[in-house]
Amino acid sequence: MEKDLDSFDPDTIRGHNFQFKLEIPKNLKNWNNEKRRKAMKRLNIKFYELYHLFGGGQGIIFRKKKVHLTNKSIIIYDKASYYAETSKRSQTVAMIKILYLIKALEQRIRGSFSHNGRYKLKPTRQHYALIKNAIAMIYNKPVRKKLEVADDKGFWLLINNSFNLDELECIHPKTSPKDSQGMKNVMNSFKKTDFTVTSEFVLESLNKQNIVMQGIQHNQMQFAEKMVSHIKAVKELGRGVRDFSKAVLHNKEEDRRLNNKNKSCILTTQDCSEKRLIKELEFPLSLVKNYSIKIATLKRAKPMLIC
Repeated sequence: MEKDLDSFDPDTIRGHNFQFKLEIPKNLKNWNNEKRRKAMKRLNIKFYELYHLFGGGQGIIFRKKKVHLTNKSIIIYDKASYYAETSKRSQTVAMIKILYLIKALEQRIRGSFSHNGRYKLKPTRQHYALIKNAIAMIYNKPVRKKLEVADDKGFWLLINNSFNLDELECIHPKTSPKDSQGMKNVMNSFKKTDFTVTSEFVLESLNKQNIVMQGIQHNQMQFAEKMVSHIKAVKELGRGVRDFSKAVLHNKEEDRRLNNKNKSCILTTQDCSEKRLIKELEFPLSLVKNYSIKIATLKRAKPMLIC
């Protein structure tokens, strides 16, 4: 056996310590304590009474396995080990073996335990161990140390050394298949990093990340404060630009008004007709002896302000 076990790889799953429950059909005839006793005596089947069980029952050893026969169910105890790559595969192989046993038991007792051709069979206890496990090796040597892990649902993990295999074992009746596969995934992830990613490494990385995040938060706070100041400055600048624009527009308007006023006050000989010029200059025609000469002289004259 030692030689066979040496052939398995580390963290191979060993399914063991199984207990299966087979539900009995309600319409099964002659299936009560009294009639079972008579039938087994008639069939020369050795049995013992299960006085410790509520409702009683009979126990037998069938194909080297302990079997309890009760009015509502059959309990089968399996001490065999089932090695596989996954807990699901290990459980499947174990259940196939038990189904063969149930078929043989039906022939021996001369009854049928199926529900319309199907068996209501389920594991009520199941242990899955990762053999040759690195963590188990640490705990088992040089002096074996006890490790048991429990949560609100009960114990689910322990270190064992059955068959000297250094086992990390998941033992919860319902969650052990999932637990064992999860632990195997964890160990494989450690192995991929050559065990550099340990719990201490993870904690140290988280601490470093926390420090970096604190620095980022500090920078963000400073940035937010500067942004508020910057927004305030931009608002003030905008207010100043608006005031300056208003002043420029006001000055332009004032210049335009003054220019219009100046234009109305400047009169040139070119802008006026001869008669209008003479009229505005208030030169009486009776005083002009040589009209054509005077007009020509006025045309050559420089512009005059009359306002």
